[in-house]
Amino acid sequence: MAAPEYPILKIEKNQIIYKPDVSEEEQERAARYNVISDAAVDFARYFHKYFSGVIDAQENFIVDWDNLIFDISSGYDRKYLGTINVCADSAHNISRPIYKKWAIPPAGKKNVANTDEIICRQFNDLKMFINRIMEKKLSTLMMHQKTFLPFKNKHCGEDIVIMASGPTLKYFEPMDNCVYIGVNKSFASQKAVLDYLFIQDFSGATPGYIEQIKLLDCIKFYGLTCEDTFPERTIPEDIRLDAGAYPYRADWENIPDFQTEFAYDLSVQSLGCGGTIVFPALQFALWTNPRRIYLVGADTSRSGYFDGNGKNFLVPDRLLPLYRKFKDFARQYYPYTEIISVNPVGLKGIFKDVYTKEFLQAQKRQN
Repeated sequence: MAAPEYPILKIEKNQIIYKPDVSEEEQERAARYNVISDAAVDFARYFHKYFSGVIDAQENFIVDWDNLIFDISSGYDRKYLGTINVCADSAHNISRPIYKKWAIPPAGKKNVANTDEIICRQFNDLKMFINRIMEKKLSTLMMHQKTFLPFKNKHCGEDIVIMASGPTLKYFEPMDNCVYIGVNKSFASQKAVLDYLFIQDFSGATPGYIEQIKLLDCIKFYGLTCEDTFPERTIPEDIRLDAGAYPYRADWENIPDFQTEFAYDLSVQSLGCGGTIVFPALQFALWTNPRRIYLVGADTSRSGYFDGNGKNFLVPDRLLPLYRKFKDFARQYYPYTEIISVNPVGLKGIFKDVYTKEFLQAQKRQN
């Protein structure tokens, strides 16, 4: 977009004198600049709030995203940005489209075919997008019929413990006669023999321990997530098959203002994720219709893991509203299932809170 100022004619008595006779394209560009700039600053604030310290947004990162807009732009991008011209010479006498392929031809009888072509291309973009969404929905239905339908109501009246990998997991005192669901590397705590294990992000630490998971004698669920936007996060299919794991799909669409929704019918719906695998495990636990769900090690903080290795990338400010939303979801569809937070940190006050003796003693020592 370049700077919003008009060309400088001269500097007189310490005052900048701008060129008075600028083209309509130059006036249009300067007028639109502020709108686009303000929106960019708003997005930067939003981005910084959630990803500061997680993503290092250096110049090459920003350039890559700019290029991505040009490579896979929507009809909306082309429609509005394609009408903007920028100056191609220092005197600001020559203007050109901001991106040649987006330029909308001038109106006129000779350009009717071109205009029709643009409308057709935009329609085809939308049609392709809808086709991909429908394909994914049908794929999810077929997948989840096999993956989750056999487990419906399987643990009716039983107690389930979901073990996440937060630091408070080390203070958990295992309970008898419970069904244990682990997520990610919580199995390495050896707190309990797992009945189920969920993993779904292959771009982080998962490759470092996925071979150990293959050896576990439990039912495994390997999730598909961010397939369109971050395919590197998807666990390779040959690794899933080698482990004999069930596949499932976590919800994620590359749509502006996308909101996580939780699944009440796992046989046809993708599982709401929202940035933590704990949510898919919780939805599965509810699906089996237990009496109680104990949530362990779900610290919802940036304090790392139970083994002290590495750092996590959770965003508590984004997750906490989702946990409250999940509480309402569970109350609506499974009002007889009680959810209990064991040694809660970030989740304090959302579900029923209980504390172990070892955790309380550790808190006293820290204070």
